[in-house]
Amino acid sequence: MRDGADILRALTPPPEGVHFLHELDLHLTLAFLGRRSRADAERAWDRIRDHLLDLARDHAALSAARVVPMGPVTRFSALAVEPEPDEAAARVAAAMRTCARQLRDFGVTMHRDGPRPHVTIARISRNAPMPVRHRAIAWAEAQSVRGLALRCGAPTLYCRERDPDTGTCYREVLRLSA
Repeated sequence: MRDGADILRALTPPPEGVHFLHELDLHLTLAFLGRRSRADAERAWDRIRDHLLDLARDHAALSAARVVPMGPVTRFSALAVEPEPDEAAARVAAAMRTCARQLRDFGVTMHRDGPRPHVTIARISRNAPMPVRHRAIAWAEAQSVRGLALRCGAPTLYCRERDPDTGTCYREVLRLSA
């Protein structure tokens, strides 16, 4: 995600128990592979590579709408910026559906409500008590992000791996250049 720092600067400090992701970790997820070996992840990447190249050429520019919890109120573990429901977001949602179809045998499934394009900005413990969750939701609802540009860089395959030098929690494995 380009301009990750701009997104985080637009937000007020989160309440206790909510932790921002590092600006370099902000990204738009097209498909979540879960725990996979590097070889499996690379096979999945190869399967959707051409589709990702098409999406990168399209340069869908998304516009932020709001900050929302990702998941049920009693169990969500992330807060994310959702884009405006416009044509660009519809193209990204279509890309997410295509990725999920092409990766079905890798165990990738679509959310029961369909694809939800989003940029995760913060994490909360899955075990957080309800008062912390309620404060996190109230904070999210008070954020003014409407109209912020959500500009994505080149499609990239990441793995979850903390880097003690940068403070990031995702490591780049492969990157496409259009």
